[in-house]
Amino acid sequence: MTRRELLNQDFYNNGTEILGRWQSVDNPGDGWTPKLRGGYTSNINTTGVANSRFVEKGDFVKIDNITLGYSIDRNYIEKVGLSKLRVFGVVQNAITITKYTGLDPEMESNGMDYNGVPRQLTVTLGLNATF
Repeated sequence: MTRRELLNQDFYNNGTEILGRWQSVDNPGDGWTPKLRGGYTSNINTTGVANSRFVEKGDFVKIDNITLGYSIDRNYIEKVGLSKLRVFGVVQNAITITKYTGLDPEMESNGMDYNGVPRQLTVTLGLNATF
């Protein structure tokens, strides 16, 4: 539904797919996106009509969490008054491999992605110290 809404041709918050619209006989566009029409209506580009134009496979492979840590050798850290020191990094929502054209194939409500905010890539660095 997000992709459908980004083609509503109201020219606010449109997707780049609208650039493939019919413009003239010499420039017919992608042959799929219709020409512009004036006025606001949900019938422009069939956004108010149920059809299969925007149905696509949402298959994906995701590496969601990656954690990497290293404990510093005790011989090095005892000199500064520590008994343990661990350095670590965590990446969440790391990699998504998909041919899905939406923002995130995992972001859906009732089987549709409808203008939601996708999960962000989060990087956390940390230090655990024991005195």
